[in-house]
Amino acid sequence: MGTEMGMNKGLMFSEHLNSFVRFQRYSIVICYNSPADESSECVHWIIFLRSYPHLESCCMEEIETSWTRLQKAFVDDHRQMTRGYQHLLDLLGNRDFPSAAREASRLDTVAGPHIEFEERYLYPEVERVRGDDCTITFDPEHAGVLSVIAELRVLPHDAAPKAESVAAWKQHLRSGINHASACGALLNELKDLPEDEQTALLTALMGLREKGSRWTEMEPPADKND
Repeated sequence: MGTEMGMNKGLMFSEHLNSFVRFQRYSIVICYNSPADESSECVHWIIFLRSYPHLESCCMEEIETSWTRLQKAFVDDHRQMTRGYQHLLDLLGNRDFPSAAREASRLDTVAGPHIEFEERYLYPEVERVRGDDCTITFDPEHAGVLSVIAELRVLPHDAAPKAESVAAWKQHLRSGINHASACGALLNELKDLPEDEQTALLTALMGLREKGSRWTEMEPPADKND
């Protein structure tokens, strides 16, 4: 009896929730991800959702859009890359060059699809939306980090690089970490694009991930001054 009543109650809530999600999905997202005022209408729905995990899952899946998926994928890529750059900095600081060579080879694979997405899709689209060459400094910054990865990944096991070379590598990696923050903000320039265009960008990024090209295998970007 109790189970049947619970199921009926769950179905009733589910129907009400479906209607609520359709018309107030963004309110749920905001309240779900930030401290909610107890007087807020949304807080009661959050409590309800957390009481019924299967409905919470359905609700959040419905809320997810191409834009949120693109943001998540982009941020995940940047997180992996910046952690890798920092790890390389630490290894170079310890003069652990064999480990640095292995990490550079790993980063070559991890960063390749994302860098290709930025240079082939993100930068041109941002410049089209903004109408200026706002990304003109980004290609040289990519080139600096790429030079570090290209040199380190083929470093002989018994190599003993000069201090000047190590200092230059570190400088490029620090610039790469700073670049990731600035570049991440660029994605927000595209938040008002039509959903089909955002979907196309997401599809492009996922396709490049699946292809899995190394960064060192990419064709260099065309010179914007040509």
